[in-house]
Amino acid sequence: PSNKVENEPPVIKPSKQDTQKDPTISIDGKTALLGDKVYYRVNIDASRLTDTAYKVWRLGMTDDYDQEYLTLDAKHVEILDETGRDRTGEFNIQDKDGVLYAFAKTVDTQIPATGETVPGDPQPGDLKAYSEKSDKDYDPLKDPSIDQSLLGHTYQVVMPMTVTKVKDGHTVENTATQVTNDRRDKTNTVTNPLKEINPTKDVVVQVGGDSIDGKSVYLNHTFLYRLDSSILPPDRAYQTVTDWGGTDQLATEYDQYLGNWAVYASRDLYRDGQVLAARGEKIAGSGFDSSKFGGNLFTVDADENGKVTADATQTYLDLVSADNEHEAGWVLYLQCKRIAVADEVPNTWTETINGQPRESNKVVTKTPDMTPSIHLEKVDTPTLKQDGQEQADRDDPKQALKMDADSIGITFIITNTSKTDPATGDGAWFKASDLNLADSTIVGDAHVDMDSLTYPADWDTLVLKPGESVSVTGTLKGVKEGETHTDRAIVTGTPLVECAPSNGDPFNDKTDGGEDTDPEYSTGDVTEIDGKQLCADTQTTSNTDDWNGYRAKPLASTGVAVLGLAGGALAVLLAGGSLLVFRKRHYAQGSGRHTAVNAGK
Repeated sequence: PSNKVENEPPVIKPSKQDTQKDPTISIDGKTALLGDKVYYRVNIDASRLTDTAYKVWRLGMTDDYDQEYLTLDAKHVEILDETGRDRTGEFNIQDKDGVLYAFAKTVDTQIPATGETVPGDPQPGDLKAYSEKSDKDYDPLKDPSIDQSLLGHTYQVVMPMTVTKVKDGHTVENTATQVTNDRRDKTNTVTNPLKEINPTKDVVVQVGGDSIDGKSVYLNHTFLYRLDSSILPPDRAYQTVTDWGGTDQLATEYDQYLGNWAVYASRDLYRDGQVLAARGEKIAGSGFDSSKFGGNLFTVDADENGKVTADATQTYLDLVSADNEHEAGWVLYLQCKRIAVADEVPNTWTETINGQPRESNKVVTKTPDMTPSIHLEKVDTPTLKQDGQEQADRDDPKQALKMDADSIGITFIITNTSKTDPATGDGAWFKASDLNLADSTIVGDAHVDMDSLTYPADWDTLVLKPGESVSVTGTLKGVKEGETHTDRAIVTGTPLVECAPSNGDPFNDKTDGGEDTDPEYSTGDVTEIDGKQLCADTQTTSNTDDWNGYRAKPLASTGVAVLGLAGGALAVLLAGGSLLVFRKRHYAQGSGRHTAVNAGK
């Protein structure tokens, strides 16, 4: 019997690692975030290929990576041997359609059977096609092979990847394949769960309050922009947080930053495995005592253009970096004041973590023109009752009423014409008892008897809301025969508006060693009407409104007397004289505000 011949196939064990740039820090199985750098390291095992029955004509690897979520930096792919020596130049590398191909270059190859040398160049132009060849496609008498001195070593293909897309619940998996001649050996599989994190933006009136996104912020009122950070997950691929902060560009034509800010923990903050600050606890702010934490955890600065920048300090970064077992996050409040009317004021903020920026959602507020105003119409009462307000309104001398007697009833119609919030209908209110009605005689000697004004029965408690009116009646007395009369009325009032919150620090409370929060309202006495807290605004004056009338001349007796009277009236008029009477009605303890004074003669 002949001897037994055995040819054992070589043992080939390619492998794969998933690391940070530092190859000693494995991130296999760790959660990756947008912008994280992932380094795939594919180890080509040629350590046992020096004593094979056949020449090794092809050696390399293919890696079909998840190009939907990862972007390969193909220009910086490198190949190292087991000593760390750079051997990249000895390999052909090609990134095509989400697959990296890396194969040893073909070299000038001597063919012993023919004594010829087959040139190694040109190199394969399509590594995908090259990788798919089989032994049947290789002609050992015509085709070049690789440099056989490459055998007996291991080669690590370093693939720098960046996470460029994330989706909660998606895990990036990767397995490479070593190609040795016609043989294909798979590596182990590495994985990275992906986590989508994003900052959010909101706008509120007080800490923890309901959102007013899409709603109104009234002129000269303070409010808070709320900036919620992303929530860092536990078991991160990059445990160390090198930077964490963000910027908020305010629209300075509408928003004034008041310099007050506060940061609250949105997740428990740990030190050495113990809770240092519970969720919801204030951890930084303007004037905040941070000695408990060993120093300030955040800084906030604003430039002259309204750009507010917030940054976590190294103290905070160290605390978060030391804990990879819990979520981490924070929320920043910025106190601002609305300083102009606006149809729309948008706002976003940009968060940056480990150099990766993330845009928040957009919030929008508006500031309607809610200018308080009152309007006055002065009419004669008989015509008003018989023909309506338009006929009774005698602003122009051409519309003057021919009077049959020396007196006539006059009605003053006062209307709250304040502008309102279109969304809510809110606007300034006027207490009727605070209205000051004045009347002056412009032409003639007659005047409205302000002592005889008649008010509605509910005058003491009446409140005029936007669009509502009230009528006050009186009597014009003393229009003589042959006399023309013009008098002019005006009304002033103090509008009551929603009280503006204080400009003081809204975050100052006993929990951080300070006093109680500043008073809720900063201006004026607070009046409660129908459960609403209202404050007095700047006094408002209505339009002026004239009323004209006349009496026919009596039949002339001498003519001289009539001329004398007319001349006297004209002299008074030309001299700028007028008769002024205004009415502020008296009530007990100042509840009414209309008194009569003769200021014309």
